[in-house]
Amino acid sequence: MISALLFLTCIQIDRIVDGFGNISNIKINNDYLYILNSESIWIFDVKDKENPISYKQIELLGQGLEFEIWGDLFFLSIYGKGVYCFNKNSIEKFVPLSIIEDLPNVIGITFQYPHLFLTDPDKGFYIFDYSNPYEPKFISSIGVPYLGSIKVQNGFAYIYSYGSPGIVIFDIQNLYKPILLSLVMPVFLNDFDLENGILYGIEGHNIYMCDITDPKNPVDMGYLFFKEIGSGQRIDIVYPYAIVLDYHNFLFYSIEDPWNPIFYGYSTPIEQNNNFVLLNNYIFVVGSNGFEVLKFDNFHSPLPISFFSTSPNEDIEVQKKKDLLFRFYRPNFEVWDVSNVINPFMIISLKDINWETFALVDNFVYFSTYNKIEIWDFADPYFPSKISEFYTYSYPAKKIFVKEKFLIYVCSDYFIIYDISNPIEPIEISFNYNSIYPYLIAFKPPYLAMGYQSLLKIWDLSDLSSPEVVFEKKFNFSLESMEFYDEDRILFIYEKKLSLYDFKDDIILNEYDLNYGRNIYVNQGYIFLDTYVGTSIFELQENKLKIISFYPDKGPVCGLYPYFIFKKSIGNFTDLYSPYTIGRYMRSKGYSDVINDGESFYILAEDGMYWWRPNFYEPKKIFNYPYSDGYRYFLSAEKGKIFFVCNYSLYLLDNRNPLDPRFYKFNIFNDIVYLNFISDNYAFAVDIIYTGPYEYYFELNLADFSNFEEVNFQFLENYYSHSLYIDKSEDLLVIGDCDSIDIWKIKDPSNPFKINTMEFDKTIKDLKFLNEYLAILFFSGKISIYDLKDPLEPCILSSIENLNPYYKIFSMPFVLGMYGESKIEFWSVKDIRNPYFLDFLEFKPYQKIAKIFPFGLRFGLFTYPQQLSIWDLCNCLDLNIKCLPYTEPEEQERSER
Repeated sequence: MISALLFLTCIQIDRIVDGFGNISNIKINNDYLYILNSESIWIFDVKDKENPISYKQIELLGQGLEFEIWGDLFFLSIYGKGVYCFNKNSIEKFVPLSIIEDLPNVIGITFQYPHLFLTDPDKGFYIFDYSNPYEPKFISSIGVPYLGSIKVQNGFAYIYSYGSPGIVIFDIQNLYKPILLSLVMPVFLNDFDLENGILYGIEGHNIYMCDITDPKNPVDMGYLFFKEIGSGQRIDIVYPYAIVLDYHNFLFYSIEDPWNPIFYGYSTPIEQNNNFVLLNNYIFVVGSNGFEVLKFDNFHSPLPISFFSTSPNEDIEVQKKKDLLFRFYRPNFEVWDVSNVINPFMIISLKDINWETFALVDNFVYFSTYNKIEIWDFADPYFPSKISEFYTYSYPAKKIFVKEKFLIYVCSDYFIIYDISNPIEPIEISFNYNSIYPYLIAFKPPYLAMGYQSLLKIWDLSDLSSPEVVFEKKFNFSLESMEFYDEDRILFIYEKKLSLYDFKDDIILNEYDLNYGRNIYVNQGYIFLDTYVGTSIFELQENKLKIISFYPDKGPVCGLYPYFIFKKSIGNFTDLYSPYTIGRYMRSKGYSDVINDGESFYILAEDGMYWWRPNFYEPKKIFNYPYSDGYRYFLSAEKGKIFFVCNYSLYLLDNRNPLDPRFYKFNIFNDIVYLNFISDNYAFAVDIIYTGPYEYYFELNLADFSNFEEVNFQFLENYYSHSLYIDKSEDLLVIGDCDSIDIWKIKDPSNPFKINTMEFDKTIKDLKFLNEYLAILFFSGKISIYDLKDPLEPCILSSIENLNPYYKIFSMPFVLGMYGESKIEFWSVKDIRNPYFLDFLEFKPYQKIAKIFPFGLRFGLFTYPQQLSIWDLCNCLDLNIKCLPYTEPEEQERSER
């Protein structure tokens, strides 16, 4: 019955796990971009600004705090160790020219030849003479604690102070006797810049200005408020423009008239923006998941040029045909044009959670699902089409291999060989039981190898109609990964060893000790070993494994020789001893909560709110968070009115006109946990009132939203319970706690009143209206359906006995659904007195059901890890109900994609 449920569409929601890490600073020097994080220095060649190349990565011997570059000198502060001076061209050797060990925690560095200016938050402000970088000379210091970033201009030093929040100004015209002049007093500036005698600072939504024409007497010019800035982190002034970076946006302002600034904005794919640097008419923005390059002829229209991502992702299968790359990371299948490997672009993305693996033959792609194979024609990759499907046995394929015109379908305890000369009508030519339940599979014609724990079994497929086992052995260790090197030798990983094994002579030829390795790939005779931090490349010299280079991205690897495709990058391996990155093609955002208002989905992501309809390919961003941290979750959604909590404030999104979404903010709630409209102007709101540790009660209020500027509240009742279940029909509101349900009359929304209370001797788990009927789910699993036509005398109509541990129910037209962590059941309630079972959906244990959103006979399903899918019940229900068919996106949307 599962096949009757029609899966419509899906968006994969990837969460960023790692990237550059804790970025301290970035700088550009002589066409090289330097990025310092807490553990290493990344260097990119940016001679061609539009095609940055990964040059090298240098691991540090400690936590890097700050750095500065001048000429051939590279200054680096390492936590607890001091300030190192290197020759920039040989920094990877990590042999310093000199070290200042007396300042172990320097976080501010700037250089004006020949003087180095340092700030240590414990020791103060220091000046050194670096005329001879091998023997720097101490000049002077002043013991002001809690000093941070520093800028030096016209004989004065401007230093951020953590002690008395603000900017401390020093007179350093006499370097031997620096003088503390004054203090500029804004609180909690994140960054500042100097331009034309004015100090500009960024603080939250505000840009602070101070006239420093006379540094001895700075004049406060006040604040400029910018609603577009969430939490400003960096500011740079290129007069008459102010460039501001917050966690998720890159913003431009014309400040020629500072009291009437003009806003120009650009939202980047960078997550948790940290820093940026300008070079001529290019801007490099860096964050936790990579960096982006922007080009601008003027600040009004910045143009994204390239994006370097460093975020890991799920396992990916990739195959290539001419200039097309087929890329599968569950549940998405993408086709990329890689004719220009420096700038690959995606042609189309298909989304279907049922596919397990795929094989590419000519213009056809074979997808394996749970119990069938789908055949798609990709002759026109922009408009692929499914041409046929055929059913297999019940197990899903672990791998599909292609040899000439034959398809080899391998699952847990058997494999089948199909003749696919005619892809529309494949013919099964042999069926072979395997009986070892392999989790490791490798194919090198004519051999098919399968491994399970310590057992290795190899089949000879020279005669596809009659395969035979030519090798079977049980080792005294467990296999962790394996791949054929050639027809005589196989590579496998076990117990932190990479082993080369001759299976025909049954002998281990060579072993290489590993810290970690998980997948092996062989291409052009070279061995690529996938690890957590990147890919090690080996070559074989007289049966000896020798490592020759390392590439900082993870497999799997697809060959475009001399290029190779990794999870998120394309590398140039013309010289396998020195590979480097030439292209990036991966972007991702993290999503945390989803809600549906009957037509559209609203998604809370790491960088703002997105709006999405199932007939659109991608969500559209409509809201930026005002701050970077705090709770974010939805409360209710109805007819384009979306309530959500962000950073302890309540927001209302009026999206009845999606082209002009409007937001309203309310700071009038204690800690709201439920809110839903009962008319255009009135809503029920439930606050949670804390009275002590683990002690609280709920307060029911009526909210009048007829005037968004003055929302009025009317207290209705308190509920002394640790759980509430709430739903409403056209005239009634029901509120249930552990063992009772209150029924409220809401026909007059301005004057609701309680008319009845239903008492139970069983614990309530959830409740839901079915038109004028009420379904109640009890802790035992039983569901009782009550007639509320007369709410003063409710009567029970029917029951559903169920022993499954479901904890939520939902309603659709003539359908009642119930679900737990990984299973959903559907029951027909067309005849409310005789409900009967319809169908069920069951997911893998790691796919936890988080939310279900019914709309018509379709429902949205949000599961972890971050996946939103759309399902249709029409095909499995004999209800004689007309339902609009699912429509594909319009041609215009396809072309925009």
